[in-house]
Amino acid sequence: MSYILLAAVLVSLFGLRYNSSGFNTDYIDREQTRNINGVFVILIFMSHFAQYITLDKNSVYYDVKSQLSQLVVVTFLFYSGYGIMCSIMRKGQRYVRQMPLRRLLPVWAHFALALLLFMISNLILGYKYSLKDTLLSFVGWSSIGNSNWYIFCILALYVFTIVSFLIFRSSHTRALLCMFLLTGAYIAVMSRYKEVHWYNTAIMYPFGMLYACKKKEIESAVMNSGASYWKAFINAALLLIAFSYIWPASKWMLMPFECKAVCFMAFTVLLTMKFKIGNRVLHFFGNYTFEVYILQRIPMRLLVHRIDNLYLFFAASFAATIAMSVVFKLFTGLLDKGWNKLLDKALPQPSK
Repeated sequence: MSYILLAAVLVSLFGLRYNSSGFNTDYIDREQTRNINGVFVILIFMSHFAQYITLDKNSVYYDVKSQLSQLVVVTFLFYSGYGIMCSIMRKGQRYVRQMPLRRLLPVWAHFALALLLFMISNLILGYKYSLKDTLLSFVGWSSIGNSNWYIFCILALYVFTIVSFLIFRSSHTRALLCMFLLTGAYIAVMSRYKEVHWYNTAIMYPFGMLYACKKKEIESAVMNSGASYWKAFINAALLLIAFSYIWPASKWMLMPFECKAVCFMAFTVLLTMKFKIGNRVLHFFGNYTFEVYILQRIPMRLLVHRIDNLYLFFAASFAATIAMSVVFKLFTGLLDKGWNKLLDKALPQPSK
């Protein structure tokens, strides 16, 4: 797996550009965030693939995987919260009111369609799941062989967004405070019923929303001068190291991984202010993050006992996931197009 990791790193670095004369003003635009997410969806694929093989604990990849852990999903939650908040600030209450139909329902529908493919693969493999687990899998609480915690988490966060911004319509500050409180409640509840990875990165979504609200102030402070930037960059790096190796060992430390996740995202944001990441491979995976994430386990489960060679197993699973993702996105894209046309006719349009 270490050689595969090396290949992933080289692909990610290809086309990397450093802005020596200033800052990347598009560091958090959609194109750039998709490229960044493209890096992490490849790492997620590798992490899930490692669950189907015997991983050498003395390998470089094992150390990297252990250190990154759930950090590989941090950018997805942060950028999602940032994008949602930008849409709310730009479109107002109309966007919030239409979120259940235009955002939440389509994501759930795509997930439900993917579950049907898992049900078919389970029939092929002879795997059986209880009716209870099958039904609960459609809300992400249980699994029938699929990855589920992230979908459950993001749907819950969408619900929190709708509730918060409908209650506090006239105050983004209060709505955002409500988001943090609801997310905190989510973390507290989930910590009693689920494993730690179900909740230890959820806080990044409201932090993404907060960044959208405070973006101008943050940029003004950080981009004021080269000295200001490098001071912020070094501080973020030092805090990330501290929360990775020092504070987790302290018994009094509250939520060390959440603090580590915030520092990791701060470091990533600062990094992309000077370094532009992007190439055709990352662009592709950035456009297919959901599909790759939700479908990748199907070929892995189908091929794990059929291909003995690790590299052939990885290549076949990777290629099959890409093919499935393209077809799946084409199909869901047509469904989304029809659904949006229907909503455009049924829902009131903003007055000009």
